[in-house]
Amino acid sequence: MKKIVIGAVVLSAFAFASCKKTYTCECITSSTILGVTTTSTASTDITDSKSNATTECDKGDAYVDLAGVSTTEVECELK
Repeated sequence: MKKIVIGAVVLSAFAFASCKKTYTCECITSSTILGVTTTSTASTDITDSKSNATTECDKGDAYVDLAGVSTTEVECELK
């Protein structure tokens, strides 16, 4: 009986253990103003499940076009 109880406790610990890991969200920003393009990179760590980290990282994606004079694109990807 003790083995069953111990086994249940161990399995419960695994069931409640989080699948959280630390992922790096890398965002590349490209800005073009009057034909001149500049690029920069930034990254941040997200500690969560891979699915939630991907969703959170994708929130950084953006595109802005100012009447063809200036464009800025941010593309974020989980690493």
